[in-house]
Formats: sequence, C-alpha cells, structure tokens
Amino acid sequence: MWNGRFLAPNNNDIQTAIEAINALEATNSTGLLTDYDAIFDAENEGNKEIIFATYYERSETGSNNTSSYGFRQDFLSGGPELYPDVPHSGSAGLWRIGFSPKMEALYNDDNDSRKDANLLRLYPRELDANGNVVILTEETPMADMITKYVGTWDGSNRTYENNLIQYRWADMVLLRAEAKCALGSGDKGVSDLNLIRNRAGLGNYTGATDQVALAQEILDERARELCYENKRWEDVIRAGRLVEEIPQYANSHPTGDIRYIYWPIAESMMVLNSALTQTPGY
Repeated sequence: MWNGRFLAPNNNDIQTAIEAINALEATNSTGLLTDYDAIFDAENEGNKEIIFATYYERSETGSNNTSSYGFRQDFLSGGPELYPDVPHSGSAGLWRIGFSPKMEALYNDDNDSRKDANLLRLYPRELDANGNVVILTEETPMADMITKYVGTWDGSNRTYENNLIQYRWADMVLLRAEAKCALGSGDKGVSDLNLIRNRAGLGNYTGATDQVALAQEILDERARELCYENKRWEDVIRAGRLVEEIPQYANSHPTGDIRYIYWPIAESMMVLNSALTQTPGY
C-alpha cells in the first residue's frame, strides 16, 4: 500500500495488498473481537484480533514505553480513593499530553464505544455531603489521559506490561477498505468500513460514496479505530493529506520537501556502516 499509493503509485500493488489481506482472512486465524476495549487488556494478550505485537512481560522487561500514561497518584487532588476508575502510577509517571481538537472532533458520536476506551479528560473530584463522588467539570481539567495500554494495578503501583500491538485485524480491514476505495472496485470498501463501525456501535455508513468523500471517511475511521497505535503518520502520507490533516507541521516545511516524510540516518550509524546512503534532503 505504501508503494502503490505513495512511492510509485500504481494499481497492481494496491490489488496485491487486497489479495494478501484476503489470504490472511482465509486462514481464519484472526478476526474482530466483540469488545473493542478487550483488545488492549493486559490479561487478554494474544487474542484473536492481534496479528503481531511487541512482547512485554513484567518479570523480564518491566514497563513498556507507555509507562508515562498513568497519572501520578500524589497529583490526584483529594486522594486516589476519589479516582478508582483513573489509571494512576503510584509515584511514577505523569502523562503530559493534550487531545488535539481534530482528535476530539473525530469522536463526535456519543455511541462510539472507542471514545471512552481511548480518551479521558480528568477533572478534579470531591465528596458531597452524602459521601458521593462529584466530578467538578466546571473546574480546569487536571490532565488529558490515554486509557489504552494501561497495564495492571497491584494496589500500590501500576506496571505497564501490555504487549504493544503492531498489526491487528481491524487495521487490515480498514486498509482493505482504503485499497478498494483507491481502486474504485466493488462497493469501494463500504462493507469493510461497516464491519468496524458496527463493532464500535455506530451502525452502517450512510454518507456520500464518491471516492473523495469515502476516502476521507476511511481515513477518519482509521484515526478513531487506531488511536495512539502509531498509524496516523503513514495513513495521512498514503492519503496525500498531510497538509490538510496536520497543518501545524506542514506549515513549517516547504511543499514537496522529502523531509516531510523521512528522518535522516544518524551520522554515528553511517560511520559504522559504509553501505548506508543518507536520506535525500539531508
């Protein structure tokens, strides 16, 4: 798909991608789970939706690189007992990330089960006169949090031991939808798009089905489905939508600059390996 849609655009490579995904489906070795949230549960690793993941085990490697996702326990105003549903990390970790307006806007349907599974805006809390927890939404938010890959809590500390998913079946289904849309073949990927939408509780797609509108919908659906799974950059490049989707970045780089796309090879690596050639543009 990278070659067929970006490096050397051609329909043969896009068709090859469809055939590869179909071949994987025919093995019946993977498929969609009913519950989106269950895909990322540390107690459910190796589930049928996962095709390939980077392995983590508490006794072998400790926390993975999502260890800063949790909010520091001692930063929870009023004490952690007011926040039993909030992933927190004892005295370690402080997730300093804000949701972009783009990301929040993509979750514009309250029926989308992936919203709460991925995003949490943390407001201060207090107990009312009856001892009930009250969320103070009129106050300034304490933090934005990503609730994917939150590991396990042992009562005093959280260990981020989730396997980090590189490829899963929903990714392949939406990639096939993208490929069909690019070729204009069959239903242009609507049936694959609907598989993902229905799992999320959104129902079938009822919008425009011209290639431009449908390609944008599939791109948006990949953002919702694969939130914080390190897919977005390649997705917007393949779609030719970098400037439109990430204007903050695009505005600082001349149009057509290859450094939009690739990083340089470190000088230290080139010293060690004389066969390496520096990335064009650097």
